[in-house]
Amino acid sequence: MVLYKRCFSQSAILLLALFVVGTASLTIAGQTDASAITPGSVVVLPMEPGRDESDEDSVLYEYGFEDGWNGWDHVDLTDPGTMWHVTETHAFEGNSWWCADEDLGGYDDHWLQYMITPEFSLADFEGEPCGLQFKIYWAVEPPQGAQDPYDGWDGSNVWISTDGGDEWEVLMPDEPEYTSSSLYSFGEEWGMGPDIPGWTGSSEEWLDADFDLSDFGGQESVMIRWAFCSDPAWHTGNPEGDPDGEAYGLLVDDIVITGGRSVILTNNADGEGDEDEFDFDSGDISGDHWEISDEDAHRGGDFSAHCPIEEDLQNALVSPEIDLPEDWYIWFEFWVRPDTRRANANPGEDNTLDDYFQVQITTDGIRWQDVIYDYGAEDHLPLDQWTHYIPDLWFRDDMPEWRRKLNLTQFGGETIQLRWKMITDDVMDGDQGTGLWIDDVEILMSSRREHDAGVEWMDIPFPTAIDFETRSKISVRNYGLANLGQIRKYYQFEEERPNPIVPWDGIDADTSRVYGFTLSRIPYAGFLDLITYTTAAGDDFTENDTMGIEDLLIYPPNIWLMGYDQRTTQFRFDIDRGSGAAVWFTPEEDGLIDDDDNPIEYDIKALHVQWNGTEENIDAETTLHIIADDGGVPGDDIYSADLTIAQENLLPSLHVIDLTDVDELTGLSGDFWVWFEISSDDGSPQIIGDNMPVNRNWGAGHHFIYDGGSLEEQDRTNYMLRAVLMPSDGEIDDVNLIASHEELEYGEVEVRDRISKKVAFFNGGTDEVTITDVTSENRLFVTSLNFQPPTTLRVGEAVDMAVVFRAPDEGFFEGDIIIETSDQEPPVIHCTAHTPGAGVNESGVIPTEYSLGEAYPNPFNPTTTIPFALPSAQDISLTVHDVSGRLVATVASESFEAGHHTLQFNAADLATGVYMYRLEAGVFSATSKLVLVR
Repeated sequence: MVLYKRCFSQSAILLLALFVVGTASLTIAGQTDASAITPGSVVVLPMEPGRDESDEDSVLYEYGFEDGWNGWDHVDLTDPGTMWHVTETHAFEGNSWWCADEDLGGYDDHWLQYMITPEFSLADFEGEPCGLQFKIYWAVEPPQGAQDPYDGWDGSNVWISTDGGDEWEVLMPDEPEYTSSSLYSFGEEWGMGPDIPGWTGSSEEWLDADFDLSDFGGQESVMIRWAFCSDPAWHTGNPEGDPDGEAYGLLVDDIVITGGRSVILTNNADGEGDEDEFDFDSGDISGDHWEISDEDAHRGGDFSAHCPIEEDLQNALVSPEIDLPEDWYIWFEFWVRPDTRRANANPGEDNTLDDYFQVQITTDGIRWQDVIYDYGAEDHLPLDQWTHYIPDLWFRDDMPEWRRKLNLTQFGGETIQLRWKMITDDVMDGDQGTGLWIDDVEILMSSRREHDAGVEWMDIPFPTAIDFETRSKISVRNYGLANLGQIRKYYQFEEERPNPIVPWDGIDADTSRVYGFTLSRIPYAGFLDLITYTTAAGDDFTENDTMGIEDLLIYPPNIWLMGYDQRTTQFRFDIDRGSGAAVWFTPEEDGLIDDDDNPIEYDIKALHVQWNGTEENIDAETTLHIIADDGGVPGDDIYSADLTIAQENLLPSLHVIDLTDVDELTGLSGDFWVWFEISSDDGSPQIIGDNMPVNRNWGAGHHFIYDGGSLEEQDRTNYMLRAVLMPSDGEIDDVNLIASHEELEYGEVEVRDRISKKVAFFNGGTDEVTITDVTSENRLFVTSLNFQPPTTLRVGEAVDMAVVFRAPDEGFFEGDIIIETSDQEPPVIHCTAHTPGAGVNESGVIPTEYSLGEAYPNPFNPTTTIPFALPSAQDISLTVHDVSGRLVATVASESFEAGHHTLQFNAADLATGVYMYRLEAGVFSATSKLVLVR
């Protein structure tokens, strides 16, 4: 079991980040018995002080430009050089042309890059067909958010010149069509004006590009250029833009230019001379204008770094590499004097940025992420005077957000660089100011935060089941220097509503409190994520606010998995022959009581044990003893047996010992002991578990070494030994596969969105049950199994799977997940989903308009499903044609009722290639593409 931490914002209590850790335990000063905590009770635990008791700041780095640049660099970011190059990276076949920075893995801000063919002639082809074809793949900033007159941001396109390159015009493709009609990058960033079209977003795959050049037949001097253009605010790998680093830019391959029946130019980036055939150009550069100046400096020095105002600047001042230590609170400060034009200062008040600066950070010297912008917000940064940029260390609501972004704590343990970018427009009217001045940059650190509280540890004991109240607890610590008032505490299952853990009280500095609570409102049996978290006004460090358990196994009613381990197995114990691990099980104390507080009679159906392997890689021998309790010590044997543990049941497998046919283990009540006596000379097998303090958790007093006489309690031991109990009066089928869901309701799903839901399967019976296959009747509901059929579930075992749905188009969708098992009546999972606006009545979903959906799968071999929608009953014709238009198949020619429909097309008799499928219904007709692969 993996423990994990999550961060929540203090205002909205929203999930922000995931941090996987191996364990959630911390050593506690004192010997308070936290295992006795009951729901709603509080125990105060005094904590050891932090690394030091000082709130003094330590200076990690400082510089004031008194000794020149001294490791600082200054660069012109408008001059990236030629980015077009031949590469195997992301290539279509062999090599391809890629407009990108290989180190960055894509493109940066403010690029205008051209790849240009040599001059060629179409003079002999007037009136004849001429064309340009090539392979293309693009992946850039998506167009969402662009405002009139623009409908896209970064993008690419193709241009043509008929006068040797003096004048150029955008060339319009036959396919694929440009996805945006007016790109901001060309129009605003590079001053070409609106209505420059291009490809934006992502093609998602390599496509065939086709341009008709017939109108240019007869021209003597023709040139083609591929253009890639980006704006100043989004680039590959930018966490605020492209967090996955998949905006590769533009790739081109297999270029062919034809005139009539003649091939005029080919270039596939693989041939000899291909790499040298094209010319390259880029947008105008602004030059590097940073200087060390003695004209103005912050007090205490004579010099500062200065960037004057020039036209269309993208100048950067870059710090040296600075190593940040771990486990410190780290931030940076600097002095700045911005004597620049502000937003809306342009004539006409066009609501665009004028001259401003930006601060960025990198940990690899390649990918830079934004820290702060100065968008001319006069409320926090006066013009033309020195201002100290300092962080808000206490996250006060009356402070602007930018002050929180000077925090570098998240980069602890890494090497960073900071850079200041000076960005200007092209307006130079004498009123633009003297530029940007930077001085006295400092990086500081503190071992303690002023206000900081969070979940220190959590305990969710066994059993966890639908019909069971699991009595749990968390420890909340005030890590900060100051006392905190009300701290709110919650626990939450996945997307369910949070449950409060009371009381919401304050905690003094360097103090912990333990709070008890009972799990309730469990949504379903299965593998669920459970989190506990705190929120507190003024908490300035949220990464320790949350702790949880990923995939906590919640059992169906009447299956109780008892145990006292911490759900981690990291340690092999070494116990001598004749002794062995013993665990004291206390079902009544752990909550196995009825509504009248009477103990529940139970049967021990199985044991789950984790063993290490043997040195000789052979089967292992041990003796199992299940012993009656005698006042807190082992008494007489209830049942014992010599066991041979096969290799497949040793690490990393779970050993399930089936006890369903043991009469002595039925109708029990009260406590019992389980002891494995080591009988082999080599001491194998040894039980595994974890080696951690148990004075705070339910494992305290349950783990022992026993030799049949003496009993030695283990205070730093968690054996992975669990017992499966079921009620003695319950009706248990011989074979019973239980599913956590019989219905999966996805609700409204946006077209193209993917939603995943989990389903768990339990062996809730007394015999083994084997899952032999899992199939989906509707291929839109795709199963992702966390097991490999055939899989046999032994008593009390569970596995799970995910069912992923993606809406291909508008409509209502349903289908069954069929589980094939050795059970006589296996469960069936019925899945339903619909898109927004789909009207539902007794006969299903009635669409409001005709549509021909995307075939799935596509590409396919040899069968695909074609969806379509009819707003009224209609005779339809669904046909398939080759690329020349020849009819190759009729899928259907008949009458259909109004609604959403699907038809299957089998292309077993067709050759590999591209085909078109066409729907005709009344006056409606639509065509789309199919790709058959073998």
